[in-house]
Amino acid sequence: MDGEIDLRTADRDVLIGVIIRQQAIIEQLEKRIAQLEGRAKSGNSGRMPGLKPKGDRKPDQPRKPRQRRSHGFARARMMPDQRVEHAVEQCPDCGTGLAGGWVHRTREVIDLPQAPVQVTEHVYIARTCPQCQRRCVPASPLDGVVLGQQRLGINLVSLIAALREEARLPWRTIQWYLDTVHGLRLSLGCHLPRSLTQ
Repeated sequence: MDGEIDLRTADRDVLIGVIIRQQAIIEQLEKRIAQLEGRAKSGNSGRMPGLKPKGDRKPDQPRKPRQRRSHGFARARMMPDQRVEHAVEQCPDCGTGLAGGWVHRTREVIDLPQAPVQVTEHVYIARTCPQCQRRCVPASPLDGVVLGQQRLGINLVSLIAALREEARLPWRTIQWYLDTVHGLRLSLGCHLPRSLTQ
């Protein structure tokens, strides 16, 4: 019946009747709560079964403010190699173009780039001197790039050596890694330093 009454337009007598009925319901609920609490206390002293009684506790002392550390131990942020800014170009409600703004938050994402193998062809061009007719070929300027006559660069050989010697990976697993991650297919008979193949 109360649901059908519009309380905004009801007269004073109707509103007083609603209040009296609500007070009666509240009294009934309070009696029921007291009855249930009494039943719970009489059954097992009001505590959960299996709990040990609390001993004499010292009164809570006011907590001292935490002492500042000389060095923070939060996760250190790395220097970013790239910065990508995300901004809304238009208001989603009215479509007005947006400009300017401020940094709301930042998020650091650390990832390994998908680095395909890089093959560099070193071309040595021979030239002839027009005056003395001597053929001139440049000396091999590949110190620090490759060792000896092999075709694998120092960085690649170092990676293979680390995977083989430090990680103790078998050759087939190293082949799979180089193919999957870097797109490099090497045969087991490729020219590796003798110290790695032994």
